[in-house]
Amino acid sequence: MSIPKGTVIFILSVFAAAPLKVAAAGTVVSDSTALSPVDKITYLSSLPAHFSIAAAQAMPASMPYLAPFSFTSVSLGGVWESAGNTLIAEHGTGQLCGSVDARSYRKLSSATTVWGYADFTAGKLRDIAWSNSADYDLTGPYVFGDSVGGDLVRRQYKFSGGYAGSKDYWTWGVEAAYRAGLDYRARDPRDKIVVSDLKGKISASRRIGASPFAVGLGGGIRVYNQTANVEFYNPLSDITMYMMTGLGTTYRRFSGNNGKNTAYTGFGWDVTASFFQTVSQPDRFFANLGCGNMHMRQFLRDFNNLELTFTDTFTGDLHAGFLLNTDGDASRFSGISWGAELRVSYSGRKGTENILGSSSDSYPKIGERQNYTREIADFRLSLPVKKRITPSDHLCISIDGAFGSYLEQTDDPFRRIRNTSATGGIYTRWLHHFRSGVAMTLEGNASYRATSSSNRLQNVDLNESPGEACLHNARVLSADVVSASASASVAIPMKDNVALTTSLAWRCNALSGGLGTANKLVLSIGIIL
Repeated sequence: MSIPKGTVIFILSVFAAAPLKVAAAGTVVSDSTALSPVDKITYLSSLPAHFSIAAAQAMPASMPYLAPFSFTSVSLGGVWESAGNTLIAEHGTGQLCGSVDARSYRKLSSATTVWGYADFTAGKLRDIAWSNSADYDLTGPYVFGDSVGGDLVRRQYKFSGGYAGSKDYWTWGVEAAYRAGLDYRARDPRDKIVVSDLKGKISASRRIGASPFAVGLGGGIRVYNQTANVEFYNPLSDITMYMMTGLGTTYRRFSGNNGKNTAYTGFGWDVTASFFQTVSQPDRFFANLGCGNMHMRQFLRDFNNLELTFTDTFTGDLHAGFLLNTDGDASRFSGISWGAELRVSYSGRKGTENILGSSSDSYPKIGERQNYTREIADFRLSLPVKKRITPSDHLCISIDGAFGSYLEQTDDPFRRIRNTSATGGIYTRWLHHFRSGVAMTLEGNASYRATSSSNRLQNVDLNESPGEACLHNARVLSADVVSASASASVAIPMKDNVALTTSLAWRCNALSGGLGTANKLVLSIGIIL
């Protein structure tokens, strides 16, 4: 279950729902209840708030109905990951990164809400191979790749901001987000990858009569650009660059050992429909339905900026849940909340290669072939139960299950990775309030994924390095996985209505087939006003 994990998610949850009052005409009125920063964090990380967060993430028009208090946070974080052979080759073997982020949520009036966020991340991505491109999940499989690879230094900035307003039964909102990134390597092959990623959203919602529910509709666009340059300073370098086309196949005409300069341009759109509550009440329900498409084009800048490949990725998502909250109701199971959360998602990518003429100057396009397919489907169900053991102790347990399917295929030559998986797990969370006002949270999770595969990779050439990477990726994607995680977080009240937050989280994945284990540690410390 996607219940917030630790102080990091405490901070990320500042937009979660809290009790609101709604006037007869539907205008939002702020709750005047004074809450300390620790109380806000505690409430926003609760199970009821989790369902409100899930509903609110659908569109910016939900923002006026979220927090009745202003909220500002600043935090420092670090991530250490040692993944070994448990990730696909394009994702490397781990990372060591640090970040600082600041965010603010402000209710300027009963009808106006604004928010903003800024983040800077710096660090190192370890042993990235077979992808001289950032955002492989977005640009793949059409990337230049080499077997040598190495550590990439990363610098990344993120900014976002939004505005939402309400009048009578209507609410509306707009939001924009921008990400700028630089990845580089100081030895051959010397990658320099620059990313620019801009997103915009607009939405509106309307309350359904005098009910506490509203329906909303929104849409967004995405403009993506990347330049990926590779240089060799050693004149005797024999590192071969491959123009990858999926599952170990290559575009031989543009493979070699010279410098490769690539550009990607993408344009995407998405639409979302939402049904959610505008008033916090014991029982909660939400449903979000969305779909979108991303068209990504690849250009070779060293060859008259010719367009070599393009992909179209369609996504669909259904996210719904309900929560029956019986806290304080002596006629029912006092202190118990229970519910269900369902998420069904699909992603389908079609990859097309342009067929070019023999001219070495103009590279005329004489045809195209759609040769690559990737389809990912996922079905997840969580059944959470929360018990208020004492006024200071809260326990949440969730039984989680998932079913997924994965297909990646090239038609010529025919190669295929196909698997289905079933996952079962349990999640626990215990919250304790000390008399001093300090709040402590302990969390744990354990799961097992069983995978059944029917791969067709017999014709992969093991004499070429791309073939070895393809077989490794197939083993990773088809492995059984045992996962365990634990985290501890503390929120400490300070002077002047400030709270100090600290969090430490650990996760371990063990893969079958001799692939080994992966460990990840996440540390965060911050202040909340």
